[in-house]
Amino acid sequence: MCSNELPLSLRTVSINKAINTQEVAVKEKHARNILLGAHTFWAAANRLPLSSNAVLCWKFCHVFHKLLRDGHPNVIKDSMRNKADLSDMSRMWGHLSEGYGKLCSVYLKLLITKMEFHIKVGSGSQEGEIKLHWVVSPLGRSGGRSMFPERSL
Repeated sequence: MCSNELPLSLRTVSINKAINTQEVAVKEKHARNILLGAHTFWAAANRLPLSSNAVLCWKFCHVFHKLLRDGHPNVIKDSMRNKADLSDMSRMWGHLSEGYGKLCSVYLKLLITKMEFHIKVGSGSQEGEIKLHWVVSPLGRSGGRSMFPERSL
């Protein structure tokens, strides 16, 4: 175990405290602990009844989003294994028209799209960043010049 890694029991407790059915914000200390032990996230998340409680699912999405954004770059690759489950859960919550259900469906779709995007373009750039280089085109309307982004990886 690395010096900056937390014990498994503390990481599991943080995941369970962060992702619960209470309609309150996730505490930052729990989110931080999850980020430090990201590789245990899916083991704990797969045991949660995310399909049975919309608030629980919403908080899962929130914590998972933080993990994708701030966690180790391998989190995205590791999370792709659960893409089909996330997609199924999005479809299931999409059938509800009120409460958190529809929100969960849309949030899950966003997270899937985010993972796919970073898998697609993340390999060629540093830490998944896209670098834009602006080029001047002689075909533009503003005095013969316009700016178009040119993506480089």
